[in-house]
Amino acid sequence: LSEADGRYAHVPGHRVQVADTTGAGDTFHGALAYAWASGSELPEALRWAVDAAALSVMRPGAQTGMPTLAELEAWRASL
Repeated sequence: LSEADGRYAHVPGHRVQVADTTGAGDTFHGALAYAWASGSELPEALRWAVDAAALSVMRPGAQTGMPTLAELEAWRASL
């Protein structure tokens, strides 16, 4: 991610047990859009997206793998 001042922000991923990667990209983009539209700065919105995608691949299915906001918040609090 290149920030407005030209610096790059690095958002690390997570090592998780993968059950199914279907829908991970959709989850990432949905979480990114939600967080950014909710007022988060872009680096923090990307952290939300990375976390949501990591959580989503731990469960099977595209729709069934997508975490709810409550599930994502609880998982982030446990990190």
